[in-house]
Amino acid sequence: MKRMNIISVVTMVLIYMITSELVNQSFILPRISEIGHSFFNIISSPDFPIVISMTFSRFLEGFILSFAIAILIASLAFYSREFADFFAPIYLLLKSIPNITYIIVSLIWLGREKSVILVVFLAIFPLIYNSLYEAFKRIDTDIIKVTRVYNHSFLYKLKTIYLPIIRSDIFIAIKNSLALAFRVAIMAEILGQVNNGVGHELNFYRFNFLMSDIF
Repeated sequence: MKRMNIISVVTMVLIYMITSELVNQSFILPRISEIGHSFFNIISSPDFPIVISMTFSRFLEGFILSFAIAILIASLAFYSREFADFFAPIYLLLKSIPNITYIIVSLIWLGREKSVILVVFLAIFPLIYNSLYEAFKRIDTDIIKVTRVYNHSFLYKLKTIYLPIIRSDIFIAIKNSLALAFRVAIMAEILGQVNNGVGHELNFYRFNFLMSDIF
């Protein structure tokens, strides 16, 4: 960790400690010691691995589905200008809809458990698609011209030439979308009141006014 990163972390901790002492109300702003006590109680609970695995499995299913379809659609848009023009309004629509709308509609369509997967998919698909499509468009035109000389299928070119070139862009897209996917998954669990998962635990703490556990 860089020196200024350490200073920043220490500064935030000090500000929080001072503020929590000034407020002096654990219900509003629990002290770090109280948060630490709750943290160790939570991770030592027998249910902790189950809670984490349930949320992780939901978010991962939605993420993998979104990433796979985003690669497919971005590849088609790169290969065909007509398809790119056709898909552009769909992308703008998906990008413009608030995540909370996805959650409400998904709950009606699929119920509490499966809705989390669909919400994660819809929330991060536009981000991944746009990142990959823009990466495809930055490929050197000379490389594209060379690939046209050889009579290989587009799928072969995609696997052996294009994807290796944009490998770093793929990692960036994954990095940028993972955090969003996890946050959206938990938000969907909370609003959907799922039977198990991080969102379920947060709901329980909220109903019982356990602020340090929420933190």
